[in-house]
Amino acid sequence: MLAHGKFRVETQGRIVHTYPEEGFNEEGIRQYCLKVLEQGNTLQSWLLFEHPRNLAAVTSEAEVELSNAYRLFESAGCVAIACEVGPVYRDMVQNQLGANVSIPVLASDNMDALNQFLEQHSQ
Repeated sequence: MLAHGKFRVETQGRIVHTYPEEGFNEEGIRQYCLKVLEQGNTLQSWLLFEHPRNLAAVTSEAEVELSNAYRLFESAGCVAIACEVGPVYRDMVQNQLGANVSIPVLASDNMDALNQFLEQHSQ
């Protein structure tokens, strides 16, 4: 299957930042997951800060794959996930994806709240 979805990943301290764009299918999410894990594996305990804003979307099949990715991130040492996302995807991230992991997840378009959340969980 051909991967759909573009992204870049960068690490700042203990925070892995991702910038997904366009529509993601299952294979696109798998590639995204591998790149995030590659960055996270260089850290002891780390935080994920996703920045899809309103620039990225996922197919319904990719939602399942993203849920699996969140569990993999948790098992690889991720201690919290913040997602900068608008109201359209906020509930999906917060309720569906966040419900599948035991680490804290916050989906919001409020950067102050997201940064405060990351600060709280980085200690």
